[in-house]
Amino acid sequence: MKPLFNYFKIAILLAFISSASFAQDVCMVTADFQTGEHYMVIYNKPADITGIDSVLFFRRQGQETIFTQIGSQSINDLSYFVDYTSNTLDTTKYAIKLKDVSGGLTPLSFYHQGVVLDYSPLGWAQGSLTWTKYKKEDQTTESYQDFNCMMDETGLGAYVSMGYFMWYQNYWTDANYSSHPNAQYYVLTTLPNCDITKANINTSRSNIKKQYSNEEASVHSPMPLISMQISPNPIESTLNVLFDAQFIGAKLTIINIEGKIIHSENVLSSDMSIDLKDLPAGSYLLNVETSSKVCSQVFLKN
Repeated sequence: MKPLFNYFKIAILLAFISSASFAQDVCMVTADFQTGEHYMVIYNKPADITGIDSVLFFRRQGQETIFTQIGSQSINDLSYFVDYTSNTLDTTKYAIKLKDVSGGLTPLSFYHQGVVLDYSPLGWAQGSLTWTKYKKEDQTTESYQDFNCMMDETGLGAYVSMGYFMWYQNYWTDANYSSHPNAQYYVLTTLPNCDITKANINTSRSNIKKQYSNEEASVHSPMPLISMQISPNPIESTLNVLFDAQFIGAKLTIINIEGKIIHSENVLSSDMSIDLKDLPAGSYLLNVETSSKVCSQVFLKN
């Protein structure tokens, strides 16, 4: 009976490895509901986690163009990760990979980027708030998100809704800002529900902005923007890619919108041309990765 049992274990493991060409997507990026000072990355676990060892988390922050691994956790842990080194005043992108029990990795997922709120306390824009829209890398059209602006008049944590705003709006002016100088604000936007065990969260929350302390995003040293450049975009038949020298020998993959690898090769030079004339029209993700760095970019095929 034991050999038969081992056979089934091997079969299950091979089934997972054979599906490792599929990227597991992030579900949502939101500000940590406990502190509001860090980003939380939420993901839906696969229905069958047999053969999966852990989840790896990657970040691209500020002017950076490369995804760097910032942490990992067991697949048996709760399905969220708090980035305690993050700055929620920054436009930060997150993506994940799954690692199997043999060390095999799925491709890097499409990234998610949460809502960032800013407040203007000076000049003609006094009392005005503006915010970015939630962003998913595979979205090629504008997202139709409604926003709910929340205000805590005293700065003690008692937030109330100041109203809902349609998807095409990303600003609100607090006409009574002078009557509550200690007020603080955040913005919510509704996203598909995430199946996590910590809480039933279906909204992504922005950072908190305060009237009396108009924090600016920390300054990040920009990395060279030539890490990877593709042209043209959209393409008709040939994709041209330029790389930094650090990616010579790296693995290059092209992933479709379903998360499946449809092309793979090694980077042999800093200038490559890839024939994609037979590729169906649509949106694709180009990944180039070393053991610790990942650079990715979306392109369209006409």
